[in-house]
Amino acid sequence: CMPDNTLVLEDVLGSLPGNNRFYINFPSWLDSWLSLPDDVIIAHVQKPLLGNTFYESALVCVARTFSVLTVVEIGFSIPLALLLLEQFDDLAILSAYEMLCLAAMTQIPKRFIKRARPFVAGRATAVVIGDGPDTSSFPARSVVGSTVYTLFAGLATQMTRNKQSDLGEIPWGPTNTWIWVLCGCLIVLTSWARILLGLHYPSDCFFGAGLGVLVHFSGVALAKYHYNFCGCQSEELTENVEGIVSSGAVVGFGTPVGLLLVILLERPPISYWKKSAHALSLLLPPLVFILAFICPKLSGKAEQLNLRIPRRKTSIETGLVAVALTVFFSCLGLCTQQQHAIKNSAHIQFAAFIFITVVSLISIVATRLVEQDKDEV
Repeated sequence: CMPDNTLVLEDVLGSLPGNNRFYINFPSWLDSWLSLPDDVIIAHVQKPLLGNTFYESALVCVARTFSVLTVVEIGFSIPLALLLLEQFDDLAILSAYEMLCLAAMTQIPKRFIKRARPFVAGRATAVVIGDGPDTSSFPARSVVGSTVYTLFAGLATQMTRNKQSDLGEIPWGPTNTWIWVLCGCLIVLTSWARILLGLHYPSDCFFGAGLGVLVHFSGVALAKYHYNFCGCQSEELTENVEGIVSSGAVVGFGTPVGLLLVILLERPPISYWKKSAHALSLLLPPLVFILAFICPKLSGKAEQLNLRIPRRKTSIETGLVAVALTVFFSCLGLCTQQQHAIKNSAHIQFAAFIFITVVSLISIVATRLVEQDKDEV
């Protein structure tokens, strides 16, 4: 017996905007093999949703809250915030590569593997249809986010408490067992939320957790490579480091490359991700700044790299400025994917991307120069 408010896959296939794009259907044999445990867990999780009571409304509210707190868009802003705080360059470098991997690696299966969401396939009650029937269910990106955010927070806490600045000595994952326990708990809670809302199968969540661990390790690997390539280890830093290129050349090269990526990823025939402008407008400025100003062997700016031991306490003014600018640029980035006029006009969207990228990069540089002047005084 199918609920009245459940959409059926055949009813929406003709109107799916993604149908003219190349993709691979989720293997039918694997879907069939997973159907029994998936359907049993979905039925159990959605069992309280048999009526319209206050208890059920509260469950849905909690589930939606977990979904919002684990979206990948939150991760896009972390490197920017850490650079603006100026005391956490090691964490900013780590987060920049980890969140870049989060954005790239989660979209690959989303874009090229098509699996109808449970409420579309008639295998779950349609509680929230915000993600739409035209998007793929595989994998559960919110579960990926909860995994990555927890592991990054655990490593960041460990790096701060141990007062280590050499990323080469940082373990691949948190050494505190409780961080992994917390990560497991958040994976279960986020999975429950997505299953309750009818947006994901339990198998989507399982694969999402595995992908989250892979994203974390990939980000740490890139950050380790960056430290070795740039010579960021504190004992290697000198004021006389000769860079390969100038900082201006890095900025001048990075910005148009970012715009080219947005054009290629958002427009046909690739049509990779409608959030490409949002992701790159927030991730590109920190990456360009890191390579242009705090990568000694590349740009020769050793004096800009802040790896003080111990860390100086961040002032209230610096913290407020960092929060305000991060929220401001995050909201601007959301506009590139949410506002109807911007999303459907390529010229306006690309102009918005250039504006956000340039202004946020200027904001990082200006904030850092102000803090440097305070140190000299």
